[in-house]
Amino acid sequence: MRLSNGNRQINGIYPLKQRLNQTFKESDSSKYETERIERQLSSIDGDILMYKRRLAHQEDEHTQWKQLITHIQRLLLQAKNETQNETITRTSCEKATQQLRSDINKLREQQQSKLKDLKQSALLLAPSSTNDRAHIFKSELSSAIRKIRQDFERQNDSQRNELYGQFTRAYEDIARDYPELGHLFLNEREQERTKQEEDRTRADIQRVKTETNMLKQKAAELKLRTRELQINLEMSIEENARFEQLQQNEIDQLKSKQERIARDYDDVITKQTSLEKEIETYRNLLEGTMKSVVDTITEEYNTTTANQTTTTTTTTTTTNQQQTQQQQSQQQPIRNGLSSRSSRSSSADRYSSTPYYPSSRLNGHTNAYSRFMGYKQNGVDSTNTSPAVDIPATITENGLSTSKSVDDLSAKNGVNPSEVNGTTNGSSSPSRPPTILQTRRS
Repeated sequence: MRLSNGNRQINGIYPLKQRLNQTFKESDSSKYETERIERQLSSIDGDILMYKRRLAHQEDEHTQWKQLITHIQRLLLQAKNETQNETITRTSCEKATQQLRSDINKLREQQQSKLKDLKQSALLLAPSSTNDRAHIFKSELSSAIRKIRQDFERQNDSQRNELYGQFTRAYEDIARDYPELGHLFLNEREQERTKQEEDRTRADIQRVKTETNMLKQKAAELKLRTRELQINLEMSIEENARFEQLQQNEIDQLKSKQERIARDYDDVITKQTSLEKEIETYRNLLEGTMKSVVDTITEEYNTTTANQTTTTTTTTTTTNQQQTQQQQSQQQPIRNGLSSRSSRSSSADRYSSTPYYPSSRLNGHTNAYSRFMGYKQNGVDSTNTSPAVDIPATITENGLSTSKSVDDLSAKNGVNPSEVNGTTNGSSSPSRPPTILQTRRS
């Protein structure tokens, strides 16, 4: 039993030893694998460090590339902005050129119309004379403008060449400092094409500027010419206004003179008409057209006078006879003068006696009266102070109107308002006293 148990124990230990030996072998092999893995890990760590250094270097290069790209983008944007500005400037210049051309066409049309008007006014007023000073001033001004324009173009060209040189140098410096960016820059053909386009654009801009300067010069010349024409027009207008004022003054003087002459003529015609009417009235009275009226009035007056003389006393009769003799001796020369006149005389003789102003009125007329009176009747003086009859000077039966021409003419000729008109009629009685016509004007 014990042997079997010992054998049994020996048999159990041997596999354990084998397993132990197997385990030691495996552990040795695992150590070798562990060292190999450790060696691999150390190499991997070295690679990681190397890759880290490379990544850091790549990041640095990437940052530099970013900065360079940003700078290049900024340069490209600047170039684009400059190109866009040049394009905008060109467009604005073209618009300004079109506007200036349209303005010049309008100004040309206006100036041509003004020139036509000035030529017409000059032909109407006087022949136009050339002004040497104006031509000299115009030529000097044109030469000065031309010189200023040439200086400006020369200075502009020099500044443009300097800016282009600075741009070229900056471009070459960038290309030289960063040779690894050569593929980013344009090649020579593209540079030549870009340069040609820039030259063409610059030439177009220069042409537009030249045309603009020419248009500005023409506009300045047109303005100068317009100013000269405006000055000439103002002078012509002032001369015309002065001439018109002189003509208007002469016309006003002539009008006033014509009005004065017309008034004088109307006055003369009115006076002539009134005088003719009065002369006709007096002629009718003196020639016998109204003889019946005069005879009736005279008879009534003689009857009244005879009735009054019969009632007077002897003393009064003697006194009247003495007064009658005195009056006869005084009026004898007057009767002789009146009898020597023609029967149709219309002249006005002065009479020394005071005119009689009657207090009675006939038919409501209060402004002018005529009366007939006899100073003697059948050799007896009339003592009656009242008039025989008052006859208004206005005779409406024959269509005559009141006139003051006789008084006006009398005042001008120095004749008193008291007028004595006498006639010698062969048919009248020699014993009848002369008829005295007195007219009073209010």
